[in-house]
Formats: sequence, C-alpha cells, structure tokens
Amino acid sequence: MRGLLRFIFLATLIATLGFAFLPDNSLAEEESAIIATFDVNGEKFKVLVRNPATIAQILDLKEGKSTASIPNGKILPGAGEMNHNAPYSWHLDPQDISMADFTIELCDGTPSYVEDNVKYFIEKVGRYCPWSAKLVSVEYVKGSQGTAPKLPNSGAGSMYEPRENDVTGSMLAASILILAGSTIYFIRKFLA
Repeated sequence: MRGLLRFIFLATLIATLGFAFLPDNSLAEEESAIIATFDVNGEKFKVLVRNPATIAQILDLKEGKSTASIPNGKILPGAGEMNHNAPYSWHLDPQDISMADFTIELCDGTPSYVEDNVKYFIEKVGRYCPWSAKLVSVEYVKGSQGTAPKLPNSGAGSMYEPRENDVTGSMLAASILILAGSTIYFIRKFLA
C-alpha cells in the first residue's frame, strides 16, 4: 500500500511540474488583434481591430459567410498603434469599430478625401464608413508575449487554426486520463 501511495504522489508531482514549465500562450482579450486592409476605389487603408466581435465579423467576411463589408468606426487623429494606417494622419478606434451592410452617407468617402478633410471628419462627423470598401487582407497581430493572439471561434467547421493553447489543453487532458487510468490499475492490482 505504501508503494501505491508513493507512486500516486510521484505521478502527480511529475505531471504538475511538467505543466508548470509549459509556455503560457494565453493572451488577454485586449491583446487579441488583427489588421484588416480595405480597398476603397483603388485606395487602401488599414484598420487595427481589438474588438472580438468585430474580429469575428471580419473573419466571417473573409470566409464569405457575411455580406457586412463596410467598416464603421470612430475616427481618431494619428496613424494609430504601430503606425498601422500610415501614410494617413487618422485611424479608426480599435475597439469602436464594427462591420455593417449599410450606413449613413455622411461618413462615406475615400481615404484620401478623409485625409484632405481630417479635422472635419474627426470633429464633426466622428466616424468613417466607406461604402465601397472591399476587404483585401487580414494580418494577425503578434501579442506582447510574441505569440499569435487567441481569436474568437466561430463554431463547428471553423477555418481558424488550432492555437498552442488547444494543444496544451489536449496534452493536459491526455495526461490526466493516463494518470487516472494508471491509478485505477495500480489500486486494483494492489487491492485485489
């Protein structure tokens, strides 16, 4: 019986220490981001998106699961984090953005028109929503820990690639099952 207890203790200790040294790839929700590039009548602009619902909308648009193709966001001064919307002197708020099927005409325009009237758009209009926007590309922004951000899962049949977190979770589940099976085997063997 003493050998069984020693085995259970050592197996638990080894499993615990093993998982303690696995890399932590989980990122806070605010660290999850994409940069979406849109074409508006031959002019391109980029949007950094940190809003998980909008990230899912953009990925659905990319997959052809959505028709909401108009980025609609609060316009702010500057090229944004990481200068993502350079050469323009404005960007859309990474949290206050959504994808729309239609919007009011007041916030429509080309990126160069917004650039030429940036003060008016920021102070009076407050939003930018180009009606003829077409999604060109999506880039995954690296998190502060140097890992790909965890993005929302759209459900069964999702095209999103599994992240290391999923692999780590699978390894943990498999280890627990092995540990439980071994424990039951040794209990039966020593108690029988």
